[in-house]
Amino acid sequence: MHGTISVLVFCFLSLPECSFCFNGAVGEESLHMRSREDSAPRRVSSSKALLEDDFRRLDLNDDGCITLVEFMSGAPNASSHVYRTQSPTKLPPADFSEPPQPFSEGVRAKWFEQAPEVIKQLEINPSNAEGAATQPETSDQVTSRRRLLESESYVLESYGTERCADTIDAWEDVNGVDCALYKQNEYCTEDGENGGGLDSDHTVEQYGVNGASALDVCCVCGGGIQVIRVGINLDFFFSNGTAVSKNGHHQLAAITMAIEEINANTSLLPEHQLHFALIDSKCDVNIANAASYSLMSWGAEVGLGALCSDASLGAQQAYSYYQIPQISAASSSSALSETEGTFSRTIFSDTFQANAMAGVVAHYNWTRVMTVAVSDSYGTDGIREFHKAAEAYGVYIAEDDRITYTKGAQDFSEVTAAMRRARVLVVVAFGHADEIGRLMEQAHSESTSNYVWVCSSASATSATWEAMSSSLSEAERNAIMLGYIGVVPYIDTSTPEFVAFAERWRQQPATHDDTTGACSAAVDDSGESIWRRYDVDSNLTTYDACIGTNYSANAVDPDAAYAYDAAYTLAYALQERLAGDPDARLESDLVNAIRGQSFTGASGELRFTAAGNREHGLHYTVVNHAGLATLQPVGQWNLELGYQPCTGNASSDCYAIVWPNGGTAPPTGTQYVNVGIMTDLERGGAELGGVVAAFIMAVDSINADNALLPTHELMYVVLDSKCDESAAQVAATQLSEEWLADVVVGAGCSGASIGAQEILIFEQHPQISFASTSSMLTSSSDFFMRTIPSDTFQARPPTLASAGHDPPTLAS
Repeated sequence: MHGTISVLVFCFLSLPECSFCFNGAVGEESLHMRSREDSAPRRVSSSKALLEDDFRRLDLNDDGCITLVEFMSGAPNASSHVYRTQSPTKLPPADFSEPPQPFSEGVRAKWFEQAPEVIKQLEINPSNAEGAATQPETSDQVTSRRRLLESESYVLESYGTERCADTIDAWEDVNGVDCALYKQNEYCTEDGENGGGLDSDHTVEQYGVNGASALDVCCVCGGGIQVIRVGINLDFFFSNGTAVSKNGHHQLAAITMAIEEINANTSLLPEHQLHFALIDSKCDVNIANAASYSLMSWGAEVGLGALCSDASLGAQQAYSYYQIPQISAASSSSALSETEGTFSRTIFSDTFQANAMAGVVAHYNWTRVMTVAVSDSYGTDGIREFHKAAEAYGVYIAEDDRITYTKGAQDFSEVTAAMRRARVLVVVAFGHADEIGRLMEQAHSESTSNYVWVCSSASATSATWEAMSSSLSEAERNAIMLGYIGVVPYIDTSTPEFVAFAERWRQQPATHDDTTGACSAAVDDSGESIWRRYDVDSNLTTYDACIGTNYSANAVDPDAAYAYDAAYTLAYALQERLAGDPDARLESDLVNAIRGQSFTGASGELRFTAAGNREHGLHYTVVNHAGLATLQPVGQWNLELGYQPCTGNASSDCYAIVWPNGGTAPPTGTQYVNVGIMTDLERGGAELGGVVAAFIMAVDSINADNALLPTHELMYVVLDSKCDESAAQVAATQLSEEWLADVVVGAGCSGASIGAQEILIFEQHPQISFASTSSMLTSSSDFFMRTIPSDTFQARPPTLASAGHDPPTLAS
């Protein structure tokens, strides 16, 4: 497939006069479809093409357009995906009086009926063939589309070429026509520039010259440069329009910077240039799958990306079928290691991240934790790996039914209810930043429990607290984040390679002006905008959202180094495969070359396993949110030494952990006791505020005393019983069923305590009141107690004699 143009024939068999024309410069081709009755070409993105095993042969007609000639059928060549036409000479017009073989009447009818709608579905961004905005496909639509595309209904023509040869004089095409004849016909000049050809259409800008690409003819005969096409799948916006994170923006910037450097490097791929096309796969497995087919139809011979593991899995389903290599700089799901495909990555697998997280938990003797994960492959596979590692450390998982939430969730009530049932102090989470931020906010608002959060790298970013409600103050967000611990891959930013990368990063021209909002108009090699990626207001007349960056004004993102190294991994592998052998087969051989690379990049030393995983430098930094709207390093983890926290005095590069409530000592409890407080706030009175404050002070003192309840911690929630029997029953029900209270303290009014006792007695929950004095509560149940005397004693004090004292005598 290297050096070829792949075209899907969007020409229905019922339109014998349908034809295709090509125009545009090399690397910027566009595809037009028109009939003889319609003289104005209508642009249809060439990304709608799909690789298939049935091929149509095309030829130039009198006006320079390509006409359907005949069908060819056959399995891919055993040694290459390059297909060649049978003759370099012009072919006679096709006869459409009968359907061409191998199509049956049933397949032909299916084509007529379904092809137009499928064409519309194939376009992902920004519009379909009719120019109307499209919606993301449902899973049923994807299944239906793929079944149709895998039928005989779609056929493809690939123009065969020879790669540039060292001995130009000896070159000839598959039909024996040599360079002399090509130059005689002036298809190109000796220096690879445009030639006049037989007519004005036969130039370097024109593909399809006599069954071969003019670009490749000139490459061989004139010493021109061949193009290797790279398809980039990255994730910028979810399907609902919310931003995924800034990681995708920064990875794109790193990849484009690397490609520019590679193309300018005369010693690296000197006879080739990397061209790229970009699609936002939106962290969606189905969209990424369709996007990868589109990129391959554009001619991509290798894929870079995606960001999200789900998207990489979807892309891999397409790429692996055609042996197209894929390199990700961020997809860490262990599920990608289990595919016998073409996937490699410059980031570490979550198998190691999960081990690092389990090492942190075990270090602080937290033997009982709860886990929660987003329900995509990143979350479910990551938390599965944590469970394996935790078992080895002897850590018990409470609520071990794999508590999950859907990607992009806004409400986490089921998760927070599970957290209350689990009665743990430590929550281990595999999820994306925006979801973890909202989950932490909701858990904090529903309980005063001071959880320790141990989270994966996807949430170890400022996007986590930025995802919280905009109404929260910075102080409130910091209070929620206190005790957060994250695990992120370690990059040594002091190495010469990273320092040089950072310097070049900052020197890049801004692609977004932070003051004016201006966005770069740069386009990729398919002609699509690079930095404007989403129609946020559903208005086609306004600009799409800009994902550009002002590089000199913003800090260098260390994670972008993984993307930078991914591009160079590809370049070094291509150099290895093509050096001295321009006809070298790519596909699976390129996959092996990628996995055989070993070099020191911006992200450190790279080396790969046979399965495409990064295997060298398995090192993680443990970070902590200390209430300063930032994350700071608090320790390191590696395979050899495990987790090593910072010790001694805080320094500029390593700090002591700040725990929930701002403490410096790690929580020692492994289980908590739920305490419900019922007071009568609606009645008012400053003394009630003092009662609650006194209780909270007592709880804090108990929890801070390592000798008192050393393996437990008290957690509490305050509800208002409104000094009313019915309201107290409602509050008691909520405390018992929703908050799973082990004991209830209160209420302040006797009527409220009587109402609560009617509910709590059935669950056998102890109730301790600090103010309810009614004598009716004395014999109400064995579960009611109080720290204030009963009204029985207030109304009729006992005699001293009955208390063991002599009665007083009156003075005379």
